[in-house]
Amino acid sequence: MAEIEDFEYEKNKKVKISIIFFFFMVISFFLIITFIGITESDKKTPNLKRKDIDYASRGNILSAKGMIFADSNILYKVIIYKKYLDPNKKNLLVDLFSKYTGIDKDILNKRLLEDSNKIVLATNINTKMAKSLKELRGDLTRIKVFRAIKKGSSFYKGMDIVKYNESRDYPLKDTLEPYLGYINHHDNGETYGVYGLEKYYNNLLTNSKDKILEGQRDKQGIIIRDKNNKTIKKEDGFDIITNIDLKLQKVIEQILTKQKEKLQAKEIVAAVMDSSTGKILAVASSRRYNPKHKIVDALTISAIRYIYEPGSVIKPIFFSLLYKEKKVKLEEIINTHNGRIKLSNGKVVTDEHRYPFLSAKDVIVHSSNVGMTELSARANPLKIVDGFKSFGFTKKSGIDLSYELSGTIPEVVDLQNSVIRANLSYGYRIRANFFQLLSAYSVFNNGGFRVIPKIASIKVTTKGVKEWIEAVKPIKVLPKMVANNMHRVLNEVVTRGTGKATFIDGLDIGGKTGTSQITQKGHYIRKYNSSFFGFANDANYHFTIGVLVIEPNPKGYVHFASQSAVPTFRMIVESMIEQGLLKPRSK
Repeated sequence: MAEIEDFEYEKNKKVKISIIFFFFMVISFFLIITFIGITESDKKTPNLKRKDIDYASRGNILSAKGMIFADSNILYKVIIYKKYLDPNKKNLLVDLFSKYTGIDKDILNKRLLEDSNKIVLATNINTKMAKSLKELRGDLTRIKVFRAIKKGSSFYKGMDIVKYNESRDYPLKDTLEPYLGYINHHDNGETYGVYGLEKYYNNLLTNSKDKILEGQRDKQGIIIRDKNNKTIKKEDGFDIITNIDLKLQKVIEQILTKQKEKLQAKEIVAAVMDSSTGKILAVASSRRYNPKHKIVDALTISAIRYIYEPGSVIKPIFFSLLYKEKKVKLEEIINTHNGRIKLSNGKVVTDEHRYPFLSAKDVIVHSSNVGMTELSARANPLKIVDGFKSFGFTKKSGIDLSYELSGTIPEVVDLQNSVIRANLSYGYRIRANFFQLLSAYSVFNNGGFRVIPKIASIKVTTKGVKEWIEAVKPIKVLPKMVANNMHRVLNEVVTRGTGKATFIDGLDIGGKTGTSQITQKGHYIRKYNSSFFGFANDANYHFTIGVLVIEPNPKGYVHFASQSAVPTFRMIVESMIEQGLLKPRSK
């Protein structure tokens, strides 16, 4: 009997365990199903976090006194998601949106009729308007103009305001062009500089960070401001402050425009540079364009891309290298053969003004090709090549513009040839650009030191701190005594030589004329370039100034520098006097 009771006990025990195990399995099954359901539901639930972006803009380019040459505006577009829009409140949306943006209601209604969920309601919205529309979006969501399309959902997506483009504005239009340049856009909408300062300083101008605010959102999709927010501060690109005196820049541009028409020239280029620092106060071309309406054939910057044989403006440079090596004395007498001499190759060199003899310095003052030919026989080819390179030829001038061409001079072995050496002495067989010559002439107005021309000198960081941009120290080229004596020789070019028309009483003015013939397919043709490079100083300020007239009309002798570049130079100096940049000493 006891054995039967034990058996029944064990049997009941197993049944109870089986029942408990069964219920455990059922409960576990429901828990798993519930967990899976919650997980899947979470996957379908929109992220409760939101990220707002305030886009940074490209830096500005400014004049020396803060006038804007170029600035940027971020442009936005407004997208409406039609399925979230309450049809009964569409008119309210249109009314409010029209009041905020000024867009006609009929236009907005027409756009909302498009057979698409995603409708672009407006484009080219500026930053200020975009900020207002973001506030409007919150109000529209609160008054349920936008609604959840799923019952019980807390997610609304009615209106997005997103970056569309970046507009670059040039309020002074063609001023400082083509040296200012312009921008273009990558496929992703980011801007990049194409020419001029916009290209050269692109990395600084685009050194920016967008402002990003990330955090939990409320039912209207607005980020809840609390300590858990993640924020990246906005940093716009660096501003670039140029050395440009805007008033002087505008006046010189006007002068060049008038002179181009008068001389029927292809182009005129001019610049004013501080002789001790290299700061460019003005750099102008008669061939300008409005960067909002780009003209393809006007984009080449002739001051760095046009390589030409300079002619007689090279004479003081060649002469100074001989003088430095004590190969010539200023007052010694040079046989100028009545203005005519035959080279070893049979070619005849002539002078416009013929003299039987001239002092060495008067070879420069009266621009004697024959005299320079005589002096060139004394030149050491190696010293001449090294000397020209120290003046900055065959390498880029250092101007803050992209795509500069360097030019060439004869090799040492070529200068063993007396004809080539003579040609170089009066400005042929060398190819240079405008800024190389401007930099070279600073040597005669800066105690023998050559400065590097710079249009811009200062960058402004996002914190408003002004920092110098890659300042380059002046380069010693000539002993001070040699440079100062050459300075005085160039003074005499103005007082009694080929540059007399630039003389202004009370100012220290000097320089050299140059008229050079242009080659085409290896032959010289009846086209010319004329130039005048020199300086204008008062008691306080020293300026190096250059003028290049490209292909003036050869009729009427206006192709000669004395009739084209020289009067243009004088007009520039006179405008500097009028603006108080130069003050002639009183008698």
